Amino acid sequence: MNRHTEQFDKIIKRERQRTDKGITINLCDDSNETIIKEFSSNTFTNYIYRTVIPDSYMKRYNCIECGEPAKNRCHGIGEERPLLLERALNKIRANNVEKIKMIDLKIAFIEEHKNTSFDFKCVECHKNEKIIII
Repeated sequence: MNRHTEQFDKIIKRERQRTDKGITINLCDDSNETIIKEFSSNTFTNYIYRTVIPDSYMKRYNCIECGEPAKNRCHGIGEERPLLLERALNKIRANNVEKIKMIDLKIAFIEEHKNTSFDFKCVECHKNEKIIII
């Protein structure tokens, strides 16, 4: 499990409580690929930054690599947001025509973070992580 699993579980619990209030959006008639393309780089980025791991939570941690103040949320190589969203979709949507609720997708997306190396890094370590040596 990820060291931030407790935070993920807290948000999942809160999101599940919201479903009782009917705050949902049905997604249908879009392929999983379209949903990933449309949501991974904006909707789910903002969701992570504002709801799941807000700055107030991240400020309690230093960079996992060098110990400097953390400034970036890092999914890790091979665990990028679009891949986690794809895994979440595959768990809640057996085919590309089933209707799904946005709240269910959000919960599945957070669940996917529990088994990743998601953590925080300073600007320099995060930049170094993204460098691909050929």
